Amino acid sequence: MFYQECESLADKHPELRDLIIKIDDTLHSSTPSSVFRPEELASKFNERQSQVTGIFNELANSGLVRKEKYVECPKCRNLMDVDEYQKALDDLDTFECTQCQIDLTIQRPDEITVYRLNASKVKKSSSKNDVIENTSSQIPANFNQKLPKQLIDDPFKNTPLLRYYSRYNNLKTSKPFEAKRIIFLLHFLKDFIPFVRACEELGMQLSNSYFFYKSYPYPQKESIIKWLKDKNAAIVAPHSQIDQYLRQLNESSVDRIGKILIIEDGGFIVPAIHNQFPILIKNVIGAVEQTTRGIRNDEQIKGLKIPILSVASSNIKNQFEPQYIAKACINNIQRMLPNIAFNGKHIALLGYGKIGQEIAERLRNNGAIVTIYDNSDQNMVMARQNGFETADSPSQAAQMKNFVIGASGNESINSDVISILNHGTYLISASSEQYEIDIDELERLNRHKEELKNDNEELIGTTYTLPPNDRHIHVLANGYPINFWGFESMPEEASDLILTLILLSAAELALGNYKEHEINSKAVNKIAVKYEVAKKFREIHKQG
Repeated sequence: MFYQECESLADKHPELRDLIIKIDDTLHSSTPSSVFRPEELASKFNERQSQVTGIFNELANSGLVRKEKYVECPKCRNLMDVDEYQKALDDLDTFECTQCQIDLTIQRPDEITVYRLNASKVKKSSSKNDVIENTSSQIPANFNQKLPKQLIDDPFKNTPLLRYYSRYNNLKTSKPFEAKRIIFLLHFLKDFIPFVRACEELGMQLSNSYFFYKSYPYPQKESIIKWLKDKNAAIVAPHSQIDQYLRQLNESSVDRIGKILIIEDGGFIVPAIHNQFPILIKNVIGAVEQTTRGIRNDEQIKGLKIPILSVASSNIKNQFEPQYIAKACINNIQRMLPNIAFNGKHIALLGYGKIGQEIAERLRNNGAIVTIYDNSDQNMVMARQNGFETADSPSQAAQMKNFVIGASGNESINSDVISILNHGTYLISASSEQYEIDIDELERLNRHKEELKNDNEELIGTTYTLPPNDRHIHVLANGYPINFWGFESMPEEASDLILTLILLSAAELALGNYKEHEINSKAVNKIAVKYEVAKKFREIHKQG
């Protein structure tokens, strides 16, 4: 959706998502002078007026729209100030409609509530007329895409490795996911479609599965949500509602709950079960985690009581994936800023892990002057040996830079960094979550905020005006991971390998082959060898 307030409201009320999308589209094509009447929109959308009114009231509370009361002429429906009308009544004066001139003290008007888009959500036009324009005049074409027909017709066309293992002899016959309640929290990119289909081939029942999604602006998120709902998935909801649905499970009978398998990205579900719903633990057969951040969250659990297979720490993922993530990050920055070259730009890179190393090399190859900070002494030594300048702190690294990129997996662009940024600096997250940039600090200091568009008038983020000296700080992708801003993060050939590893790890857990209560990456490496994943990948994709 275009407006974050609408997206947040849809996350809060998933049952109203389709209606909120329609309202978001309507607001997107409006100006601050446009008047919205809930009864008219309810009729247009064929929805209940009470629901439309309720949505507008919540959007008014969020500041996206403002609520106004008027008197409406019964003849021409012209709107006039309710206080002026009441004053005329009190003074026993006449009050004529400004449009059709009938006396409204005789033909009594209705008092109505309407809504308008807040002017603060749009910016002044640069034209000489200085009129207010709608800043949402164009949603980037890469947002809210439909699923390609060929993907629906043949989900495995571009992920043949997933096809192969979804029909692998002993897995196909044993149906490891049969009668399991699988809880997913993965990226809603188009490669999720073949992954879900592979899980179905191995016995998963959509009617017994929960699908949670993040608030990222994935290019086809809405289409994937609809696809899952059309296939009667048990739950399709934003990840902000994980606790709500876990609570419902927690209150169910043991027989109804059944065996639970978790496949997630980010370490949200496993800690929630341990810390808030421990009754469910006896039903959980294990979890597969695919990100380093998720493993960090799981490591904070005191007394882990389930097996966790760490794809995040596996050899294949660490050796294969970072180059694709880095390429997507660099490509997306260049797509967003087509008229700004890296050559000669001073860039701070905060985080020099596997992905950070790849990003640094690609930036240098594009002519950028890169300064590295990482809280690992070993990584800092490596950065120096690889010929990069290093800094003693994030704020030192960020001084006098054109770009500051966070790739640490934690909050790296904090208040200290924000306080020393130059006017015109671009902030970018290359992490898997919205952790890298302290958006709350930017909001706290903000004197003025407006949508950031590039020279092609595409929405690419937000510009904050901060003290001192009204510095303009540009946050690309609004602090979301840059590799997900309206684009696929990796080519499907690359995701085919990683998703296959996730699928096989989940299958091994479901078959009961790993029961130790530990975070285990060696097991994933063994699974990759057992199923000859790398060899089969080379054969199928004809590499090497």
